[in-house]
Amino acid sequence: MRDRYRGCLLGGAVGDALGAGIEFSSLVEIRREYGPAGVTGYVPCYGRSCAITDDTQMTLFTAEGLLDGLEGRKVITQVADDLYDVFACGREPSSQRYPA
Repeated sequence: MRDRYRGCLLGGAVGDALGAGIEFSSLVEIRREYGPAGVTGYVPCYGRSCAITDDTQMTLFTAEGLLDGLEGRKVITQVADDLYDVFACGREPSSQRYPA
């Protein structure tokens, strides 16, 4: 079962990295830039190839919080603080566990 969860997290991160560079582009813009087939590989984003976005960061924070909660740890507070740092304040997560 753990392999399935890992596969889901990895698949989500890969999909996020594939789409990061065109996340806010329309289909017309994508086809104009990359041709009729659209994107067929990683598109540079944030100054590098294969960059993940806040979507993957949020997923990892949430998964870690769920696991820590199941194991009875208090770390879920740190996960909540990280989410607040990133999404409410626009700054890097204080724990720096999952840099973009």
